[in-house]
Amino acid sequence: MEFEEYMSSLAEQIHDKRAKKLVAEEIKNHIEEQAKDYEAEGLSPVEALKEAVRQMGNPIETGMELNKIHKPKMPWAMLALVIFIMTASIVMQAVIFAEGGNNNSSWAGLPTTIIYNCVGFAVILVLLYMDYNFIAKYAYQFYGVFMVGVPVFLFVAKLFSEVGRVTAGTAYYGAQLLFPILFAGIIYKNRNRGIRGIGICLMFGFAELLWYRMVYEVIGTTGRYSCYPALVESILSIGLILLFAVWKGIFGKDKKKQVVLLLVIVGVLSGICMLLLLGSGGMRHYVLARVAAFFRGTEDSYLSTLIQKSVSDAPWLGGQTFLLGEPNNETYGLFVLNSIFTYFGKLAGVIVIAAYLLFLCMALRTSCKQNNRIGFLVGTACTLSILVRFTAYLVINLGFGLWWTTLVPFLSYGRVSAVMNGIYIGLILCVYRNSGILKEEYVPQKRLPKIRVTVE
Repeated sequence: MEFEEYMSSLAEQIHDKRAKKLVAEEIKNHIEEQAKDYEAEGLSPVEALKEAVRQMGNPIETGMELNKIHKPKMPWAMLALVIFIMTASIVMQAVIFAEGGNNNSSWAGLPTTIIYNCVGFAVILVLLYMDYNFIAKYAYQFYGVFMVGVPVFLFVAKLFSEVGRVTAGTAYYGAQLLFPILFAGIIYKNRNRGIRGIGICLMFGFAELLWYRMVYEVIGTTGRYSCYPALVESILSIGLILLFAVWKGIFGKDKKKQVVLLLVIVGVLSGICMLLLLGSGGMRHYVLARVAAFFRGTEDSYLSTLIQKSVSDAPWLGGQTFLLGEPNNETYGLFVLNSIFTYFGKLAGVIVIAAYLLFLCMALRTSCKQNNRIGFLVGTACTLSILVRFTAYLVINLGFGLWWTTLVPFLSYGRVSAVMNGIYIGLILCVYRNSGILKEEYVPQKRLPKIRVTVE
């Protein structure tokens, strides 16, 4: 059988278009390498190619076997957990709306909650069928738009729109949630560059964090306080993403030295960032007040104690009570998980937490098994970022939080939360679905100039 005929028959058995291209390239390379070996043994190029094709076996049987391996895998289990958590959140918010709607006339109500969750789920389904390689290919372009374009757009919206004045700060806080995904692309751009690559990634990361802090003071309607959670969560997220990248060998083989240096650099730069954050009086008093709440009888410690008591006093089944006795604006958005504990009982709260953690464990396991490096980086970036924010959200709802603002998938109310967190969940499911059909696309990696210092 001729080479072209063999490849055509084999490719016909592969159903997915992207997988067909991937398999064809792999088989072609394998046949060509085998043909070179036969040429080295004395066969002519034509005879060597024919023998290499013959050794591959029946093209239809081979193609059918490869189709079983290289095909999209729908993440049904993770998708089921997503639907379960989303449904639990909608039901809880419906109960809260029914119980407290008369006391909160400004609250949009259950229809809006359903619409926002549907929007988030639509984002998930769209990203599920996409190719995530564009994140690596255009990483620096996205970074530039993120640093300049987003602040300019929100600033203009704030100036010329009544809605913009209210939502600009919230939108910028939500946009900051996407930075770990862009950071995954930056890491891929600096793969195989060892310690220099780590340094470049840290430079891009902390430059964005400091820029966010400065811009938020101009755009935000609630001052600098609401940017504090996003900064802390971003620092933790990019640190964890870098550690996982070093562990996977993205920057090179000398992992131990890279990990030690990375921990030192992250520690030093985090300290510098915290000093800059605390440098302004308002932020310093805000952060110190949150810490002091654990040790003194401040208003914040009263709220923390009240939250802790509401969870500990909740029965295991059906308490039908709320924090502060009745639903309020914070109950609708920030304390949904706490409301699940107090209204439906501890068992319901434990089940929701277990489902959430199970989803994150499955997502992290899937991401770590990726041979495609950008798939690994995107998957771990999304999973670790959600894990950091869910941990903060969990301790807030149990009464141990150092701040009272965080957005997590499905349990947080709002358009911004639905869209931004939908992007995270969608990319996680996309990585799983494309595990066997997406090949790591070649992204040009420019050589860095070597700097030599001569000491005489």
